[in-house]
Amino acid sequence: MPVIAIPLDTFIAQKAATTISPMPSAGPNQRGPTCGFYALAFVMLYWYERQQKYGGAFGLTKPLEARTHNAQASETPANIFQVAGKKLSATVGSYYSLRHFGKHNLLTAYGSVFNAENMVKVAQGNGAQYGGQFDGHVISTTGMMDFVNNVKALIGIEVPLIVPFDVGDTGDPTVATGERAHWATIVGTYDDGVENAIHYHWGKFRHCELSHFGFSNNQLTGNMFLAFRKCEATKGDLLVRDFMTDGTIKMYQSHGWTVKAKPGTVTNYEFCQPKSIEDLKSLEKLKSYYPKLSEALTADRLKANGFDAMNLTNAGLKDKIVVIYPAAVRDFVRSVG
Repeated sequence: MPVIAIPLDTFIAQKAATTISPMPSAGPNQRGPTCGFYALAFVMLYWYERQQKYGGAFGLTKPLEARTHNAQASETPANIFQVAGKKLSATVGSYYSLRHFGKHNLLTAYGSVFNAENMVKVAQGNGAQYGGQFDGHVISTTGMMDFVNNVKALIGIEVPLIVPFDVGDTGDPTVATGERAHWATIVGTYDDGVENAIHYHWGKFRHCELSHFGFSNNQLTGNMFLAFRKCEATKGDLLVRDFMTDGTIKMYQSHGWTVKAKPGTVTNYEFCQPKSIEDLKSLEKLKSYYPKLSEALTADRLKANGFDAMNLTNAGLKDKIVVIYPAAVRDFVRSVG
C-alpha cells in the first residue's frame, strides 16, 4: 500500500531514510484543484518550523495557510461585505491565504496551479505581507537519472521538493499524459534495493519508487478540457466548499457525502495562460472540436487560435521540479540543485 500505515518516525528508522527535519504534521485531506497550494503551504510550514526548532537567520513569520478555510469551510458562505473586504485587504498587500494571493494576482482562477514558475511566484509573495521571506526556482530535468539525482541531492541537505505528476487512485504516480496532473511534496528518500521516495499529499505520508515519480513527471504531455462547478459537500458535521468536476462530485457521493452544485461552470482555461478574453473564445472553439487537449495541441491549430505552445500546462509542468526555501539560503540551495 502506498500510505505509510505505521508511525512515520518508525518507518524512517526502519528504512534508514534520509528526510527533512523536523517533519511537519499531516494536514487536511486536500481534494480538488488546490493541491499546489497545499503542497506549497506544507513546504513553507516546514521551513518555519525548522527555524523555530533549530534557529537560523531565516527571518520567517508564520506562513499563510493554503486556503482561507484550510481544514473545513465556514458554516455560511461569505456575504458581499466579506467578499468586498477580502478584495480590499488584497489591494493593500494583506492576504488571507496563499490561494487568496494566487487569485488576486491572476495566477489561478479557481485554485489550481498549472505552471511551475507560478508556484515560485506565490512563494515569493511580491507585494504580500510575507513578501521577500521565501524564494524558489524551477529545475528542468533532462531525464530519469537527472530527476533522481536532483531529488537525492536536495533531500540530502534537507530541502523538500514539490513535484508535478499524474496521480493514481491509490495516491501513487501513474501514467495518464497529464490528465490526472497533481502535486506532491517529496520529503525523504531511502534505498531498499531500489531508490524510493517518501512523499506527502492528500493529508498522508506515502512511499513509492522514486523512478515512478520521474517517469510520471516526464510524460506530462497532454491534458483534458474540464468543467468545474462550485459545490458544497456535507457529511455529518463536515463541510467542504470547492470547485469540483463531475468525477469529483461522484467520488464524494460514493463516500456518503451530499453534494449541492451551484448553477454554471468554469473551465480549466488557466493551463493556457490566455492573453485576452478573445483568446478564451478561440480556445472554446478548439474545445468544441477536440475533447482532449492532446488532440488540439498541434502547433498549427494553436497558432491559428492565438496560443503559444510554451504557455500550456504541460510546458509548465513536464520535466519540472519546484524548490522553495527561505530567501536567506538561496545561494546555498541553488549551488546544490
